[in-house]
Amino acid sequence: MTKFVYQLVCLSLFVSKLWAVTTPAPKVGVGVYFESCCPFSQAFIVDSFAPAYNTPGFTDIASIVMVPYGHEKYNESSHGEYTFTCQHGPNECAGQRIESCVIQLSNSDPTVYIPFIMNLEIKLNAIGCYNATCCDPTPYAELVAQDLQMSWNEINQCVQTSQGDYAVLFQAQLTEDLNPALTA
Repeated sequence: MTKFVYQLVCLSLFVSKLWAVTTPAPKVGVGVYFESCCPFSQAFIVDSFAPAYNTPGFTDIASIVMVPYGHEKYNESSHGEYTFTCQHGPNECAGQRIESCVIQLSNSDPTVYIPFIMNLEIKLNAIGCYNATCCDPTPYAELVAQDLQMSWNEINQCVQTSQGDYAVLFQAQLTEDLNPALTA
């Protein structure tokens, strides 16, 4: 092998190794599909997801999406109005609607909406607000918004209007697009 070819091969190997070292690896996709008042969802968020999320460097290696919908169902009337029903009752739908609005209002920015969802679910879990005792999440969501310096008025306006319907429908679409489909 000529000296020139040898140098070219060595340079090529050096450049490819340098590229491998300086090119960030793609992030691992993490999708958290959950229900606001499901005890298993809350336990996962409180005991597993929140500690992982708060571990330094976790968000450097993971691309996270949280989807508050689960087994929620919707119906559209002939007048274009929506009704929503949830596995754990109407308060669960309220919680998921609040969380969906926060996602939408943050432009799906996980650095904004994930802390909100985690803190709300931690509060609800701490007071036993799940299953048949699913409470109204509104006062707790308002406290979380204040703690995170978010506009509760803006969130509540979304919740109280058709904007909230569309925020929930977006989460419904993400859930319906799962492959394989949500089963349990």
